[in-house]
Amino acid sequence: MIFLGDIMRSILELGCIYSLLVAAVTMSSRIIAFDDLSTEGSFAAGGALAAVITLQGVSCVWAVAGAVVAGVIIGMVTGLLHTQLKINNLMSGIVVTTGLFSLNLKLAGSSITLAGETTFLDSLSSVILQPWSHLIVLSCISGIVVAALCWFLSTEVGFLLRATGSNPQILATLGKRVAGYKIMGLAIANGITGLAGALFVIHVGFFSISGSIGILAVALAGLIIGNVICGNRMIGV
Repeated sequence: MIFLGDIMRSILELGCIYSLLVAAVTMSSRIIAFDDLSTEGSFAAGGALAAVITLQGVSCVWAVAGAVVAGVIIGMVTGLLHTQLKINNLMSGIVVTTGLFSLNLKLAGSSITLAGETTFLDSLSSVILQPWSHLIVLSCISGIVVAALCWFLSTEVGFLLRATGSNPQILATLGKRVAGYKIMGLAIANGITGLAGALFVIHVGFFSISGSIGILAVALAGLIIGNVICGNRMIGV
């Protein structure tokens, strides 16, 4: 029974991290109607950056913040390739992901372990009920991010962002640049993906260059399951 409880807790912990991926894919594919294939690259980049910064003795909080910033930049690059260079959205994601594979390999190598490093999840373990500390912290982080995203999509800018995917003509009517809002949506989505990658590496304690392979399929599967359960009530849609 104890063994089964450990398995369920591990599933829930990973589920909290993957829920951020689902939110990111929802933003790109449902909100702004952009099939973003740079998700795997952003996830790996967030994890690689978090691992390298942590091993330098810097606080994991800054490592996570750096991963988010890296994800935002990756999203902006993807958006600029599509809007300014007129590259197909699928090809834009492929180009960025391919480039990031080389950068991540140069930055962190094929694998890095965080064994012996104290992360903020480990630090909170002493003040939060064991062995549920990781699950409590990860669920709080994912809940805050999803709640903040829902709030943002209910604002004026959020409504304009939603119109980017559903009715871009209305943005032109209002004198807004569709390209700018599309880049904003990709920056937000990839920023959340970078956050998920950093949390994943900090949680499991290692980074692998192949760890992000198939992560987009996991996010899409979560999106489909969420759509079946929640219908059109997902994240402001």
